Amino acid sequence: MLSILVLKSALAGTIDAWSYDDFPTDGDGIAGTDGWDNGYDEDEWLGAESGRDVWAYSATDHTSGGNFGDGSALDNWLVNPAVAVSQGEYTVTSYADDNDAFGVVFGWSEDVYWLLLVCGEEGNETSIQSCPVSGLSLQAMALVEVRGRNATVLDEVERGCDPSTEVEISIAMDDGQLVATYGNTELTMEVDRDFQLDGIGFYAYNEGAIDEDGQEDGDTIYFREPTLVLNDEDDDGVADDDDNCEEDDNPGQEDADHDGIGTACDIAEEEPDTGDSGTDSGTDSGDTAGGAGERPVKISTGDGCGCDSGGAAGVLAVVVGSLAVGGRRRRG
Repeated sequence: MLSILVLKSALAGTIDAWSYDDFPTDGDGIAGTDGWDNGYDEDEWLGAESGRDVWAYSATDHTSGGNFGDGSALDNWLVNPAVAVSQGEYTVTSYADDNDAFGVVFGWSEDVYWLLLVCGEEGNETSIQSCPVSGLSLQAMALVEVRGRNATVLDEVERGCDPSTEVEISIAMDDGQLVATYGNTELTMEVDRDFQLDGIGFYAYNEGAIDEDGQEDGDTIYFREPTLVLNDEDDDGVADDDDNCEEDDNPGQEDADHDGIGTACDIAEEEPDTGDSGTDSGTDSGDTAGGAGERPVKISTGDGCGCDSGGAAGVLAVVVGSLAVGGRRRRG
């Protein structure tokens, strides 16, 4: 069932943004339904029921000598535009029967997207395995940027898949920090604060229930219930993406001085205005409250601002920079 922007999540501190568990199970491909699209037309993604769960899976084993971005088997992704989330999390449950390469796609567009890629099987150094990105070890988990026909490894760790086991995959973002998790292993990278988790989905390479000879072997990669949530740090029902006080409960979003900072966390609004500008507003003789006939000396800052010598105010401008693609790794 497709759900978009419901009010509150069952989890405190998040708001449900989007989820999907309605993959077709009648033999029709998933691409072309409810916004789903695939990059490699020769390998369909299908749906299968198991108990009460519906899984998406890659149908056919394919390898290719082509490049990313040319429609070859390296482009075997299935993505959905979903909804835009800047501070939140994309989660999906995976189940790998095969041990070649699979992962999740996020931030997808026609020109660039990102992969959390898992190649090989944990602890298995004897089977023949395929990985679409050269230079990775036999068992590898990597954050990969795919830009046009080029794939760049941003961070990696030696860690293959857990076979025949349900493993949660997540991509979480908050204030410019992205954390990608497979099971208990994490990779991190810094991104622009406006980086968005729209265009999310799945990836498979040489992972399919039917091998290249047309024989069904049943070994593939399965995914179920992709979900997007928005962060709501103060749990006030307003997502951090839109909250004018992320850490203070203010569901009404009051902003008395209309400066974009909510009243609940605006220090300027907390300081009372005494109305004392340094002069006696009751007379026009030039006397100040502190002494007859004297005015406080003004200091010129060179930008047209005059500030009392007894309390010059400073303004701090903070500029947050561009995408940094170098990641750092944490092991879970």
